[in-house]
Amino acid sequence: MAKKDGKSFEKLVGQVYEVISATDHATIVGQDEQIEGPEGNRQFDVVLRSKVAGEEIVTIIECKDYKRPVDVTVVDAFQSKLNDVNANKGIIVSRNGFSGKAERKARRSGITLCTVDELSNKLESPFASLPVLCRRIDPGTIGITVHFADDTDSPDGIKIDANSTVFGFGLMDLVRLADFKDLMKSKKIKLNITAEMVGGKLWLPTPNGGCAEIEECILDFEIPNDVLAGYASDLTGTAIKIDEEKSISELFIDAQDFKSVSDRFQKYDSFDKVPQSLKRTHLAAVLVPKSVSNIGNVQMFGKHRDTGAWEQIQPRGS
Repeated sequence: MAKKDGKSFEKLVGQVYEVISATDHATIVGQDEQIEGPEGNRQFDVVLRSKVAGEEIVTIIECKDYKRPVDVTVVDAFQSKLNDVNANKGIIVSRNGFSGKAERKARRSGITLCTVDELSNKLESPFASLPVLCRRIDPGTIGITVHFADDTDSPDGIKIDANSTVFGFGLMDLVRLADFKDLMKSKKIKLNITAEMVGGKLWLPTPNGGCAEIEECILDFEIPNDVLAGYASDLTGTAIKIDEEKSISELFIDAQDFKSVSDRFQKYDSFDKVPQSLKRTHLAAVLVPKSVSNIGNVQMFGKHRDTGAWEQIQPRGS
């Protein structure tokens, strides 16, 4: 690919450097920096280092002053360099744009492409530049199993449906009680809900306005393998409010709100398919619907008065 002379390239790098240095978010900016990789040092045009919640976020910027649009081979090579030095984010700045293949490859790889004029819009706060990896709960697989306490006189008439409250929690609120690591890595979740988890007794509302005490409650549901990957900046002002003063690494996002920004996220078949540069330091998010029209499975059990054996009760309205 044809390149311009060295002075033109140096001018482009200088322009990029000036844009970055003028931002309030740059902690340390390096130019023509060498970073050690597995096969020795790798050279980078501009390196931006920032701190987020005690973690160093490294953004590497490659400048291409070509006469023609940058092609996919440049993106391939840049992705390899990013992986070699464990960079968190990569940006390629081109004087004359990018080929269609380069844009598609960059989108799959989590690499930002822009011109110098666009760069200032791409350099948001370090928090906003953090990758976000999202998984979504399949509401149709949600199941709930309830065992009523010994002293519950009659659970007849009690119902559990998608709009029920359990111990004062909506079903979607109960999902948030699961261990976040399980939500991000497991396909099937089985959650034994305890009184300590809900800050009091386990109970269900009765038709007459009372409460039926629960001895045990189990919530189970499934999460598809696919992962949606983007950046925190894609969520600002839409699905969540990002508070840069707090150390946030785990997020629950309203699935309905997320629809408005989902086109900015790349879908991967599994967590293993997500590029390493996005997985190193990221925000983990679970998409939770505020409400659903139905749930997958409801089971309620009460103890037989004489034998003490558990007997299944047919829930009403489920």
